[in-house]
Amino acid sequence: MISVYVFTSISLFCSTIWPCIFTLAVSSIEKQTIQGSSLMIMMIMVGGIISWSQGFVSDSIGIQNSYIVRILCCAYLAFYAWKVSEILRPQNY
Repeated sequence: MISVYVFTSISLFCSTIWPCIFTLAVSSIEKQTIQGSSLMIMMIMVGGIISWSQGFVSDSIGIQNSYIVRILCCAYLAFYAWKVSEILRPQNY
């Protein structure tokens, strides 16, 4: 039962990390800030697509196995944080 609460709380933690991701993504693009921020706002739709794809996977192979979708998304967020920190460190961000 603990794992159910942990995996369902992922959405809560991802919602609080969104402002950090947005700020890091648009902070270093200077002249293209308007275009970059509009693309980031459009990516909000991905949250709905992720939920839909997890539901599709759940219908196909079972609800427990469907959490692989969320795990892959969190793994990508960790990779993104690692990669962005390497890029922004020399710029003193």
